[in-house]
Amino acid sequence: MLNMIQRALRVLPSDLFWVNPDCGLKTRTKEESIAALRQMVEAAQTARDALAVSN
Repeated sequence: MLNMIQRALRVLPSDLFWVNPDCGLKTRTKEESIAALRQMVEAAQTARDALAVSN
């Protein structure tokens, strides 16, 4: 997920980019959804931290 976020930010300004959690979660179990959302939040935070350092 972090790799996909970083790739998107190479072509989009960060203020126009949103991580969208609606990525097939409806077809997953509750446990799978929670794990995926945790990973997504962690990747988004890592990307935000990297942007803060580079600005």
